Amino acid sequence: MIGILAATAIGIPLGLATYSGVVSMPPSLKPTLLQLGFFRLGEFSFLVVVFSFLFVDVFDNAGTLIGVTHQAGLADAQGNLPRMKQALIADSFAARELGAKRLALLREMVPSAIRVTVLVDPTFPLTAALLQDVVTAAPTIG
Repeated sequence: MIGILAATAIGIPLGLATYSGVVSMPPSLKPTLLQLGFFRLGEFSFLVVVFSFLFVDVFDNAGTLIGVTHQAGLADAQGNLPRMKQALIADSFAARELGAKRLALLREMVPSAIRVTVLVDPTFPLTAALLQDVVTAAPTIG
């Protein structure tokens, strides 16, 4: 909170931020919503973002799964996780609940982004609900 206030106090006099009242409407998403720009898919910066999210997600899920399993004593004698597939499937269902949070995180990481592409598996049962959550959350994030 202190960082936000300090950045605002510095940004307003320098013209980097504008004050539009305590509560204001977010800008319209109409010019950018679902206006996908596939021409940037091959750019290095796009690949860096995709692989960054991929590795963060994979290692976060794997680390949590392994740590919790070992702490709970659910690993077998060889240290293997006997029901790893079911645990990863449960985690993928939790991804639906995290769609809006990931969008907010992306906004914090890349504040200059004006378009976001959501890549999904069309065969995944919750794809439609996941996309609906992200589209609903987008206007509140800005």
